[in-house]
Amino acid sequence: MRRLLAVPLLFLATSASAQGIPAFSVAADVGPAFPLGDFADDGAERGWSASVSAAARLTGLFGLYAGYERTWFDVGAAADAADDTWTDSGLGAGVRMWFPVRPGARIHPWAQLGAGWHDLDPLIAGPEFSSIDTDGIITLEGGAGLDVAVAGERVFVRPAVRYRRYSFEAESPGQTARTTVSSITVALGLMVVLNPGNDGSRRSP
Repeated sequence: MRRLLAVPLLFLATSASAQGIPAFSVAADVGPAFPLGDFADDGAERGWSASVSAAARLTGLFGLYAGYERTWFDVGAAADAADDTWTDSGLGAGVRMWFPVRPGARIHPWAQLGAGWHDLDPLIAGPEFSSIDTDGIITLEGGAGLDVAVAGERVFVRPAVRYRRYSFEAESPGQTARTTVSSITVALGLMVVLNPGNDGSRRSP
């Protein structure tokens, strides 16, 4: 599945580049992550997240993105945990929309929506749980951010916010419990455009 995520990005990057659209970029960021709902109630506390991603622009407003994110959540006294850290890591991909801006603008707002494939490890310890499957969980994710030009058409500073949500089941004798994991990450990173295009436009991919 991880190899398949790269196929549509490569296709769109090639197609958009042929049309003169600055199509392909890579980015990395880091920032605090905040657990929500059941996840926070079960003992997860503020952690840190690091992410790398790529985006391909199909048109002036729409394209695709894919990336890998790893988040470390501290564990409070309320958690029955095997360690003092819960690690959430995995891939995500989806669609991204860039909002229209005036020609030559230095700030490019965008929003995205997609799905992911994540693992949560370790989570809960204890003999009362006979089955806990937290590998390869399908996630729902969304986000928004700003690409702020700092070096022409190629280098951008990127503040961004991401939201992720998924659930898993923990089975014990006589009962099954479902827990929802959700979190918000506030990140700051750097984005580099690999092919700024040949039409003279100033749009960040």
